Amino acid sequence: ADVALAALREVRGAAAAIAAGLPLVQRAPTPERPFVFLHHEKCAGSSLRRYLVQAAKKRGVGFFVPCYDGGGVYREDERCYAFDLSNATAASGGAPPALAATAGHFNWGVWDALPSSKHDPPPCLSLVRHPIDRAISLFYERVYQRDDHLGGRRLNDWSVSDFEWLLGAFKGSAFSMWRDEGFCDQVCKNLLGLAINRGRTPAAVDALPADVTSRAASSLDAGLAVERLGKCVVGIQEDWAGARRAIDHWFPWLSFDDDVRRNVGFSDAETRQTLRPELSAAIEKCNACDLAVYEAATRRVEAQKEFLDERAAILVAERGARAG
Repeated sequence: ADVALAALREVRGAAAAIAAGLPLVQRAPTPERPFVFLHHEKCAGSSLRRYLVQAAKKRGVGFFVPCYDGGGVYREDERCYAFDLSNATAASGGAPPALAATAGHFNWGVWDALPSSKHDPPPCLSLVRHPIDRAISLFYERVYQRDDHLGGRRLNDWSVSDFEWLLGAFKGSAFSMWRDEGFCDQVCKNLLGLAINRGRTPAAVDALPADVTSRAASSLDAGLAVERLGKCVVGIQEDWAGARRAIDHWFPWLSFDDDVRRNVGFSDAETRQTLRPELSAAIEKCNACDLAVYEAATRRVEAQKEFLDERAAILVAERGARAG
Protein backbone atom coordinates (compact mmCIF):
# COMPACT_ATOMS: atom_id res chain seq x y z
CA ALA A 1 0.00 0.00 0.00
CA ASP A 2 2.82 2.37 0.86
CA VAL A 3 4.54 1.64 -2.48
CA ALA A 4 1.31 2.23 -4.39
CA LEU A 5 0.68 5.48 -2.51
CA ALA A 6 4.22 6.68 -3.23
CA ALA A 7 3.79 5.87 -6.93
CA LEU A 8 0.47 7.70 -7.03
CA ARG A 9 2.02 10.68 -5.26
CA GLU A 10 4.84 10.70 -7.83
CA VAL A 11 2.37 10.70 -10.75
CA ARG A 12 0.30 13.48 -9.22
CA GLY A 13 3.43 15.51 -8.47
CA ALA A 14 4.61 15.16 -12.07
CA ALA A 15 1.21 16.25 -13.38
CA ALA A 16 1.22 19.24 -11.05
CA ALA A 17 4.73 20.23 -12.13
CA ILE A 18 3.77 20.05 -15.81
CA ALA A 19 0.65 22.12 -15.15
CA ALA A 20 2.78 24.73 -13.36
CA GLY A 21 5.34 24.83 -16.17
CA LEU A 22 8.05 23.36 -13.94
CA PRO A 23 10.54 20.53 -14.62
CA LEU A 24 10.05 16.92 -13.62
CA VAL A 25 12.02 15.43 -10.75
CA GLN A 26 15.25 13.68 -11.71
CA ARG A 27 15.63 10.73 -9.36
CA ALA A 28 19.03 9.80 -10.74
CA PRO A 29 21.21 11.09 -13.59
CA THR A 30 21.86 8.79 -16.53
CA PRO A 31 23.72 9.14 -19.84
CA GLU A 32 20.32 9.23 -21.55
CA ARG A 33 19.04 11.93 -19.18
CA PRO A 34 22.15 13.62 -17.79
CA PHE A 35 22.31 16.44 -15.26
CA VAL A 36 23.91 19.75 -16.25
CA PHE A 37 24.78 22.55 -13.86
CA LEU A 38 25.28 25.76 -15.81
CA HIS A 39 27.71 27.55 -13.50
CA HIS A 40 27.71 31.27 -14.24
CA GLU A 41 30.86 33.10 -13.11
CA LYS A 42 30.54 34.60 -9.62
CA CYS A 43 27.06 33.16 -9.11
CA ALA A 44 27.56 30.70 -6.23
CA GLY A 45 28.64 27.48 -7.84
CA SER A 46 32.03 26.36 -6.51
CA SER A 47 30.60 24.43 -3.55
CA LEU A 48 27.81 22.94 -5.64
CA ARG A 49 30.35 21.58 -8.10
CA ARG A 50 32.05 19.79 -5.20
CA TYR A 51 28.74 18.35 -4.00
CA LEU A 52 27.99 17.11 -7.52
CA VAL A 53 31.29 15.24 -7.69
CA GLN A 54 30.62 13.66 -4.30
CA ALA A 55 27.11 12.59 -5.31
CA ALA A 56 28.24 11.20 -8.69
CA LYS A 57 30.98 9.14 -7.07
CA LYS A 58 28.58 7.86 -4.42
CA ARG A 59 26.20 6.67 -7.14
CA GLY A 60 28.96 5.41 -9.41
CA VAL A 61 27.89 7.48 -12.43
CA GLY A 62 30.18 9.14 -14.96
CA PHE A 63 30.86 12.81 -14.28
CA PHE A 64 32.92 15.69 -15.62
CA VAL A 65 33.59 18.77 -13.50
CA PRO A 66 36.59 20.95 -14.42
CA CYS A 67 39.25 21.12 -11.67
CA TYR A 68 38.38 17.60 -10.46
CA ASP A 69 40.13 14.39 -11.40
CA GLY A 70 38.41 11.05 -11.86
CA GLY A 71 38.90 10.25 -8.18
CA GLY A 72 36.93 13.32 -7.17
CA VAL A 73 39.99 15.23 -5.94
CA TYR A 74 40.07 19.01 -6.53
CA ARG A 75 43.21 20.06 -8.39
CA GLU A 76 43.76 23.68 -9.33
CA ASP A 77 45.84 23.02 -12.44
CA GLU A 78 45.31 22.47 -16.17
CA ARG A 79 42.18 20.45 -15.35
CA CYS A 80 40.45 23.76 -14.64
CA TYR A 81 41.06 25.03 -18.17
CA ALA A 82 37.97 23.37 -19.63
CA PHE A 83 34.91 25.24 -20.85
CA ASP A 84 33.11 22.51 -22.78
CA LEU A 85 33.08 18.70 -22.73
CA SER A 86 36.04 18.13 -25.04
CA ASN A 87 38.27 17.21 -22.07
CA ALA A 88 35.78 14.76 -20.56
CA THR A 89 37.50 11.37 -20.41
CA ALA A 90 37.39 8.26 -18.27
CA ALA A 91 40.39 9.66 -16.38
CA SER A 92 38.45 12.81 -15.50
CA GLY A 93 35.40 10.92 -14.26
CA GLY A 94 33.55 9.92 -17.40
CA ALA A 95 33.80 10.06 -21.20
CA PRO A 96 30.72 11.37 -23.08
CA PRO A 97 29.13 7.98 -23.85
CA ALA A 98 28.93 7.28 -20.11
CA LEU A 99 28.65 10.84 -18.82
CA ALA A 100 25.65 11.34 -16.54
CA ALA A 101 26.46 14.54 -14.63
CA THR A 102 28.49 17.62 -15.45
CA ALA A 103 29.00 21.15 -14.19
CA GLY A 104 31.08 24.05 -15.43
CA HIS A 105 31.28 27.48 -16.98
CA PHE A 106 29.50 26.23 -20.07
CA ASN A 107 27.53 27.76 -22.90
CA TRP A 108 23.94 26.69 -23.44
CA GLY A 109 23.89 23.59 -25.62
CA VAL A 110 27.05 22.04 -24.17
CA TRP A 111 25.05 18.77 -23.96
CA ASP A 112 25.09 18.52 -27.76
CA ALA A 113 28.45 16.77 -27.25
CA LEU A 114 26.73 13.95 -25.36
CA PRO A 115 25.72 11.41 -28.01
CA SER A 116 23.58 9.37 -25.65
CA SER A 117 21.48 12.29 -24.32
CA LYS A 118 17.85 12.06 -25.44
CA HIS A 119 16.74 15.44 -24.09
CA ASP A 120 17.31 19.04 -25.22
CA PRO A 121 17.88 20.44 -22.74
CA PRO A 122 18.52 17.66 -20.24
CA PRO A 123 17.66 18.30 -16.56
CA CYS A 124 19.55 21.46 -15.72
CA LEU A 125 20.21 23.80 -12.82
CA SER A 126 21.14 27.46 -13.02
CA LEU A 127 21.99 29.81 -10.15
CA VAL A 128 21.62 33.52 -10.86
CA ARG A 129 22.80 36.64 -9.06
CA HIS A 130 21.88 40.32 -9.29
CA PRO A 131 24.26 41.96 -11.81
CA ILE A 132 25.42 44.57 -9.30
CA ASP A 133 26.28 41.94 -6.69
CA ARG A 134 28.03 39.87 -9.33
CA ALA A 135 30.04 42.87 -10.57
CA ILE A 136 31.19 43.75 -7.04
CA SER A 137 32.32 40.16 -6.44
CA LEU A 138 34.11 40.00 -9.79
CA PHE A 139 35.85 43.31 -9.13
CA TYR A 140 37.29 42.25 -5.77
CA GLU A 141 38.42 38.85 -7.01
CA ARG A 142 40.02 39.89 -10.28
CA VAL A 143 40.72 43.63 -10.24
CA TYR A 144 41.29 44.82 -6.68
CA GLN A 145 43.93 42.18 -5.95
CA ARG A 146 46.02 42.91 -9.03
CA ASP A 147 49.53 44.29 -8.51
CA ASP A 148 49.38 46.73 -11.44
CA HIS A 149 47.75 50.16 -11.81
CA LEU A 150 44.24 48.63 -11.65
CA GLY A 151 44.68 46.99 -8.27
CA GLY A 152 44.50 48.34 -4.74
CA ARG A 153 41.67 50.85 -5.25
CA ARG A 154 38.33 50.14 -3.60
CA LEU A 155 35.40 50.15 -5.95
CA ASN A 156 33.78 53.28 -4.54
CA ASP A 157 37.06 55.15 -5.13
CA TRP A 158 36.86 54.74 -8.92
CA SER A 159 35.72 57.63 -11.07
CA VAL A 160 32.69 56.98 -13.24
CA SER A 161 34.66 57.36 -16.46
CA ASP A 162 37.41 54.96 -15.35
CA PHE A 163 34.86 52.44 -14.14
CA GLU A 164 32.87 52.62 -17.37
CA TRP A 165 36.10 51.89 -19.24
CA LEU A 166 36.75 48.92 -16.95
CA LEU A 167 33.26 47.53 -17.50
CA GLY A 168 33.80 47.48 -21.24
CA ALA A 169 37.45 46.50 -21.45
CA PHE A 170 38.18 44.05 -18.65
CA LYS A 171 37.95 40.38 -19.67
CA GLY A 172 40.32 38.80 -17.16
CA SER A 173 39.38 35.32 -15.96
CA ALA A 174 40.14 33.41 -12.77
CA PHE A 175 42.93 31.73 -14.73
CA SER A 176 45.42 34.24 -16.08
CA MET A 177 46.07 32.47 -19.38
CA TRP A 178 42.42 32.71 -20.47
CA ARG A 179 39.93 35.48 -21.08
CA ASP A 180 36.33 35.65 -19.87
CA GLU A 181 33.17 37.66 -20.57
CA GLY A 182 33.83 40.31 -17.94
CA PHE A 183 31.29 42.45 -16.15
CA CYS A 184 28.51 42.82 -18.68
CA ASP A 185 25.63 40.44 -19.49
CA GLN A 186 27.69 37.35 -18.74
CA VAL A 187 24.72 35.18 -17.73
CA CYS A 188 22.85 36.08 -20.91
CA LYS A 189 25.91 35.27 -23.02
CA ASN A 190 26.03 31.81 -21.43
CA LEU A 191 22.32 31.21 -21.98
CA LEU A 192 22.52 32.40 -25.59
CA GLY A 193 25.70 30.48 -26.44
CA LEU A 194 27.55 33.75 -27.02
CA ALA A 195 30.34 33.54 -24.42
CA ILE A 196 33.00 33.96 -27.11
CA ASN A 197 35.97 35.02 -24.95
CA ARG A 198 35.91 32.24 -22.38
CA GLY A 199 38.61 29.65 -22.90
CA ARG A 200 40.58 31.76 -25.34
CA THR A 201 43.95 33.42 -24.82
CA PRO A 202 44.22 37.20 -25.25
CA ALA A 203 45.80 36.69 -28.68
CA ALA A 204 42.98 34.37 -29.74
CA VAL A 205 40.37 36.87 -28.54
CA ASP A 206 42.07 39.64 -30.51
CA ALA A 207 42.01 37.42 -33.58
CA LEU A 208 38.27 36.76 -33.46
CA PRO A 209 36.52 37.82 -36.69
CA ALA A 210 34.62 41.08 -36.50
CA ASP A 211 31.32 39.40 -37.33
CA VAL A 212 31.70 37.07 -34.33
CA THR A 213 32.46 39.87 -31.86
CA SER A 214 29.71 42.03 -33.31
CA ARG A 215 27.14 39.23 -33.01
CA ALA A 216 28.06 38.60 -29.39
CA ALA A 217 27.79 42.30 -28.59
CA SER A 218 24.53 43.01 -30.40
CA SER A 219 22.50 39.79 -30.44
CA LEU A 220 21.55 39.54 -26.79
CA ASP A 221 17.97 38.36 -27.03
CA ALA A 222 16.69 38.74 -23.47
CA GLY A 223 13.46 36.96 -24.34
CA LEU A 224 15.31 33.87 -25.57
CA ALA A 225 17.63 33.93 -22.55
CA VAL A 226 14.63 34.04 -20.19
CA GLU A 227 12.93 31.25 -22.14
CA ARG A 228 15.98 29.04 -21.83
CA LEU A 229 16.39 29.79 -18.14
CA GLY A 230 12.80 28.64 -17.69
CA LYS A 231 13.73 25.14 -18.86
CA CYS A 232 15.98 24.69 -15.79
CA VAL A 233 15.52 24.59 -12.05
CA VAL A 234 16.57 28.05 -10.89
CA GLY A 235 18.11 29.45 -7.73
CA ILE A 236 19.21 32.95 -6.75
CA GLN A 237 22.34 33.44 -4.71
CA GLU A 238 20.80 35.55 -1.95
CA ASP A 239 18.27 32.79 -1.23
CA TRP A 240 20.61 29.85 -0.72
CA ALA A 241 18.07 28.11 1.54
CA GLY A 242 15.50 28.30 -1.24
CA ALA A 243 18.02 27.00 -3.77
CA ARG A 244 18.83 24.05 -1.51
CA ARG A 245 15.15 23.27 -1.09
CA ALA A 246 14.66 23.27 -4.87
CA ILE A 247 17.71 21.04 -5.38
CA ASP A 248 16.50 18.61 -2.71
CA HIS A 249 13.17 18.27 -4.50
CA TRP A 250 14.11 18.23 -8.17
CA PHE A 251 17.47 16.48 -7.79
CA PRO A 252 17.16 14.28 -4.68
CA TRP A 253 20.22 12.27 -5.76
CA LEU A 254 22.28 15.46 -5.32
CA SER A 255 21.98 15.51 -1.55
CA PHE A 256 24.57 17.21 0.63
CA ASP A 257 24.97 18.11 4.27
CA ASP A 258 28.04 20.33 4.07
CA ASP A 259 26.96 23.96 4.00
CA VAL A 260 30.50 25.36 4.07
CA ARG A 261 30.49 27.36 0.86
CA ARG A 262 33.74 28.07 -0.95
CA ASN A 263 34.85 31.31 -2.53
CA VAL A 264 32.39 33.49 -0.64
CA GLY A 265 34.10 36.70 -1.69
CA PHE A 266 35.72 39.78 -0.17
CA SER A 267 34.11 40.33 3.23
CA ASP A 268 34.69 44.10 3.31
CA ALA A 269 33.34 44.84 -0.18
CA GLU A 270 30.67 47.36 -0.99
CA THR A 271 27.13 46.05 -1.25
CA ARG A 272 24.27 46.85 -3.58
CA GLN A 273 23.12 49.31 -0.92
CA THR A 274 26.49 51.03 -0.27
CA LEU A 275 27.88 51.19 -3.81
CA ARG A 276 27.83 54.75 -5.18
CA PRO A 277 24.61 55.24 -7.20
CA GLU A 278 26.44 56.37 -10.34
CA LEU A 279 28.57 53.20 -10.31
CA SER A 280 25.46 51.07 -9.82
CA ALA A 281 23.87 52.84 -12.78
CA ALA A 282 26.91 52.10 -14.93
CA ILE A 283 26.69 48.39 -14.07
CA GLU A 284 22.98 48.25 -14.82
CA LYS A 285 23.47 50.07 -18.13
CA CYS A 286 25.73 47.32 -19.47
CA ASN A 287 23.65 44.51 -17.97
CA ALA A 288 20.20 45.12 -19.44
CA CYS A 289 19.88 41.49 -20.54
CA ASP A 290 21.17 40.08 -17.25
CA LEU A 291 18.77 42.30 -15.33
CA ALA A 292 15.88 40.83 -17.33
CA VAL A 293 17.17 37.33 -16.59
CA TYR A 294 17.53 38.12 -12.88
CA GLU A 295 13.98 39.47 -12.68
CA ALA A 296 12.73 36.32 -14.44
CA ALA A 297 14.80 34.20 -12.04
CA THR A 298 13.17 35.80 -8.99
CA ARG A 299 9.73 35.09 -10.47
CA ARG A 300 10.72 31.50 -11.22
CA VAL A 301 12.08 30.99 -7.72
CA GLU A 302 8.79 32.26 -6.27
CA ALA A 303 6.83 29.89 -8.54
CA GLN A 304 9.02 26.98 -7.41
CA LYS A 305 8.46 27.95 -3.76
CA GLU A 306 4.68 28.10 -4.21
CA PHE A 307 4.73 24.69 -5.90
CA LEU A 308 6.83 23.14 -3.13
CA ASP A 309 4.63 24.70 -0.45
CA GLU A 310 1.53 23.24 -2.13
CA ARG A 311 3.11 19.78 -2.41
CA ALA A 312 4.18 19.93 1.24
CA ALA A 313 0.64 20.89 2.31
CA ILE A 314 -0.83 18.00 0.31
CA LEU A 315 1.61 15.57 1.94
CA VAL A 316 0.69 16.81 5.42
CA ALA A 317 -3.02 16.42 4.59
CA GLU A 318 -2.47 12.87 3.30
CA ARG A 319 -0.60 11.88 6.43
CA GLY A 320 -3.30 13.39 8.61
CA ALA A 321 -5.99 11.48 6.74
CA ARG A 322 -4.09 8.21 7.07
CA ALA A 323 -3.46 8.81 10.79
CA GLY A 324 -7.15 9.56 11.29
